[in-house]
Amino acid sequence: SGRPIGSAQVQLVGTSRAAVSTEDGRFRIPSVSPGSYQVRVLRLGYQSATQPITVRGGQTESLEFALRQSSVTLDQVIVTATGDQVRARER
Repeated sequence: SGRPIGSAQVQLVGTSRAAVSTEDGRFRIPSVSPGSYQVRVLRLGYQSATQPITVRGGQTESLEFALRQSSVTLDQVIVTATGDQVRARER
C-alpha cells in the first residue's frame, strides 16, 4: 500500500547493531563504523528484505525498503496446567 511500517526490526547483518522503526517507518542506527554492510528488515506479517549499504565516515546514509505482506503460519501451542489445592490457614 506504500504506507510506513512501524515496529520493524532493522539490523546490520553479522553485527549486534540494530534498531526498530518508528510508526512513520523511519529508523536510525547511529555510530556505525565505515564499511560495507547488509541491512535486513524483519516484521511479522511481511517478507524480510535485505539491501547492501556502504557507510562512509562522517556522512549519513539512507535506505528505503518496500516490504510485501505474507501470511504467517504459527505452530499450535498447547498449554496445560495442574491444579494443586492449597489449604487455607486454619484458625
